[in-house]
Amino acid sequence: MSTNLWTLQKWQEVEQAYLNDRKGIRIHLAFKRLFDVLLSGILCLILLPVFALIALAVRLSSPGPILFRQERMGRLGQPFKIYKFRSMVDGAVHKGTGLATFKGDPRVTPIGQFLREYHLDELPQIFNVLLGDMSLVGPRPVLMSALPTYTESERRRLLMPPGITGWQQVNGGALNDVDERIKLDVWYVENWTWWLDLVILLKTIPVVLLKEGVYGEDGWQIGRGDPFELYPQTNTGEYSLAATTENTIFMPREELERLEACLKEAAGILHRYTPAGKLTSLESLEKTLKEQILEQVNPNPSLL
Repeated sequence: MSTNLWTLQKWQEVEQAYLNDRKGIRIHLAFKRLFDVLLSGILCLILLPVFALIALAVRLSSPGPILFRQERMGRLGQPFKIYKFRSMVDGAVHKGTGLATFKGDPRVTPIGQFLREYHLDELPQIFNVLLGDMSLVGPRPVLMSALPTYTESERRRLLMPPGITGWQQVNGGALNDVDERIKLDVWYVENWTWWLDLVILLKTIPVVLLKEGVYGEDGWQIGRGDPFELYPQTNTGEYSLAATTENTIFMPREELERLEACLKEAAGILHRYTPAGKLTSLESLEKTLKEQILEQVNPNPSLL
């Protein structure tokens, strides 16, 4: 892991070295961009009725905007605004587990669940392609918070624009651990060809139809550097922790699970040694212990 972030000049130097190593790639990348613009323009026209139907469904399913906008990491580590159809309740990033989501997340609307399963919520990213922020095929667009966690070799995944689909998405997606996903993106950048993009586009069809790679084996959808945010309204089973009514607790899922396990063990020990006259249920004791522990925690710890 490296926290030494590159300047734009450094990024351009690394990009130049990449282009020099792969003779003749410049013209191929120019045609890749032309292909992106032409196909995206055609898809916009063909899918216009689909866009209208999804927009209407999102609008009628729950109050809030039709589109969800979020800052993501683009080519050379530069931020851009990504567009998606809103699949969660309005303001979901300030409720429940914040930026992290999981299978069965109550913040996901019924229509949103359908859109996510078939990746239809990502259709507005076609406009990101037209704007030049993304490509039809490329590394997966992730949050800017991931950048400080990358090693120098992992940053090579940012030498090409992110894509709506990509090598990691058609090779397991979220079923792979975070490190493996990054390795797949780096491999794509270092081995990119026209034929590889064609293979990825064709392999995307069964991935979408079979609803593959949306969530990890543990049921979560979370990336490296994503903060696990706990809000007072959180209700996520074993991942639920109490929080103050004014502040948000930021914590990665791994740290949360470790804390949860420690609290359960501590509650069990206290329960065994509590005098009979003051005995309470193990669940109540665990809840009380959590509240007392969190009262001592900095209200906004960043444990990334």
